[in-house]
Amino acid sequence: MQITELKVENPYVGPRPFEERHQRRFFGRDWEANELVSLVVAHPAVLLYAQSGAGKTSLINAKLVPLLRDGEGLQVMPVAQVRGEVPQEVQPEQIENLFVFSTLLGWIESGADPAQLVGLSLSAFLAGWPRPKDEEGQPTLRVVIFDQFEELFTLYPERWTEREGFFAQVADALSEDPFLRVLFVIREDYLAQLDPYVALLPERLRTRFRLERLRQEAALAAVKGPLMDTKRSFAPGVAEGLVEELLKIRVETRVGETVEVPGEFVEPVQLQVVCWSLWDELPPDITEITQSHLRAFGDVDQALL
Repeated sequence: MQITELKVENPYVGPRPFEERHQRRFFGRDWEANELVSLVVAHPAVLLYAQSGAGKTSLINAKLVPLLRDGEGLQVMPVAQVRGEVPQEVQPEQIENLFVFSTLLGWIESGADPAQLVGLSLSAFLAGWPRPKDEEGQPTLRVVIFDQFEELFTLYPERWTEREGFFAQVADALSEDPFLRVLFVIREDYLAQLDPYVALLPERLRTRFRLERLRQEAALAAVKGPLMDTKRSFAPGVAEGLVEELLKIRVETRVGETVEVPGEFVEPVQLQVVCWSLWDELPPDITEITQSHLRAFGDVDQALL
């Protein structure tokens, strides 16, 4: 039975983002998460940005949300997105702001009537959402997180005129509730498209945090950490060797040759894919992962095909 467990309970998530239930498997982002907590608590609106594949969604789900809610005692709304399918019982032309509607649609309980959201503002919805109070009787800080926020610019191009209204509604909600905090999470190649709207937001959305990919030490933690709750471990130097392989980048020399050199960062998604594949391919009776196992089952180039 224990052997079967080793085989099927893969502690790595592979190419998909981490979810909150994976928080015990999420390593290498402590500093970034703590910095974000401080920024979110101190500022009404914060922007988190990074290149695609840096692990923004994983950081939000597996680290930031639990820290804000369980560590700081804040009320965290379900992570929001500005996209969503319009229910059949609602006519798209009835919706005043599709981006606000999509946000609210992700917050209502299953079975609730989505038609009630058609003309509802963000601030009105939040005002009706139950709010706990702290020991002094003050409302608990409430956090709204908009993940994959670049979709405001990539989806529903025919509703582009509603973007300004969306930001205006966020600004109104922040103005009406001094205990509200908003975090926008966006791919960095869409930063410029925010510029026409930042004047609508508190502090012109100057509070920003750039999420880098994993450096060597953090990548090593992301490789070794998930095995802590398993029967397996890496032999000395094996995890380090895997990270060195993941760090390699190909560059072209002056004479036109392509060579591999150590890079600055590891792609989090690539790390998870390689480690997931290594675990999945290992014979079920293996408890120590050796260099030979890495050569046989953890080839970086093969895993990333």
